[in-house]
Amino acid sequence: MSVPIRVRYLFNLTGRNYLETGLGYTWINVAEDFKNGHRGRHNGIASIGFRRYFGRNGDWLWKADFSPILTGSGGKKGNTSIKVKFSPMVGIAIGKKF
Repeated sequence: MSVPIRVRYLFNLTGRNYLETGLGYTWINVAEDFKNGHRGRHNGIASIGFRRYFGRNGDWLWKADFSPILTGSGGKKGNTSIKVKFSPMVGIAIGKKF
């Protein structure tokens, strides 16, 4: 089971060019975690990237972003230690508005 929440904002640079920023949080708990009594994983996600619309009507887009993920996983119930892991992620995309 997972519960994702994410907010993104586009800053208009010029014409069809945008700076894309975002923050998010996801709580994940898989079946194995339930069996072992773990409290799940907490993921904080930040992103910054570039987005450009193109085509005759500007209905196509491409984008690239950097989205580092900070993961904190709790130990078993009764244990208050939390392990934190940093995972840098890069993404690219192309798509069409509909």
